[in-house]
Amino acid sequence: MANLLVAGATGLIGSALMRTALQDGHDLTVICRASTGSGMAHDRLRTVTTDLLVPDRLWQVLPRTRFDAVVYLAQGDDHNSFPANARAAVALNVAAPLALCQWAAEIQCGRFVYASSGGVCGARSDTQSCVTEDFKPLATERLSFYLATKARCEELLGAFYPHVAITILRYFFVYGPPQRAHFLFPRMAARICASEPIMLASGIGPRFNPIYFEDAARLTLNAMLSSHDGILNIAGPKQTCLAELVEEIAKCLHMPSMARTNAEVAPNFMASTVLADRIVGPARILPTQGIRETFVRHGATP
Repeated sequence: MANLLVAGATGLIGSALMRTALQDGHDLTVICRASTGSGMAHDRLRTVTTDLLVPDRLWQVLPRTRFDAVVYLAQGDDHNSFPANARAAVALNVAAPLALCQWAAEIQCGRFVYASSGGVCGARSDTQSCVTEDFKPLATERLSFYLATKARCEELLGAFYPHVAITILRYFFVYGPPQRAHFLFPRMAARICASEPIMLASGIGPRFNPIYFEDAARLTLNAMLSSHDGILNIAGPKQTCLAELVEEIAKCLHMPSMARTNAEVAPNFMASTVLADRIVGPARILPTQGIRETFVRHGATP
């Protein structure tokens, strides 16, 4: 069994990762804000309280224990509020993970895993190609500020490769029942319930392969325990489009979808998972099943 540390254990992926790791018998230390806590009691779980907006505090609160792997999953409550959230975005997406990686290198941790985003590579202009792990992040001026911080942190973490093994996970459209309202699927559900039109480029909307949060958590844990250095795409098992998923959400909510077509070209965010399937295993939950789990079984509302 491994000794693991998780920053961001109360988020969508982190909370599922925490449950899975403990069920598998791993020892777990989680970094939480005092106001949130881990929300779980377990004899193999230890909580460290600190504010990642002040990264230098990490040296004061973290144990000088060697961990087999450290994963950084933390993010802010509203990463799209630029420029109001600029300072927080830099602290949470760049300064804190770099500080934690430096700490991991100093105490000779086995592996540092950073949660990035598939969005750093942008959309494809054609309808068939997939983003692979060798795609480089776009230039800062072509990204949102949030994605720019993720991309630049990916680059800066490269300097630590000689000192600690590093895996960068690029997540593609993670979804699930506890997700915050400003994410894609809750926004679509809110529009459906409010009988507001949903505009779909070329009648289909973005093409992508979204991943259910429990799949994302399991693959993240596998990445922490793997020997792979470098980037992995974490995406779902089926390539689909937003039009199909809007219809499925509407069906679960027993509402018409109010989908409308516009003349824009539908962007392509599809990710190749060939490498990740081999290294950390395939995602298994199809979008139709995941949406039912999100909007029916768990009683989720927009």
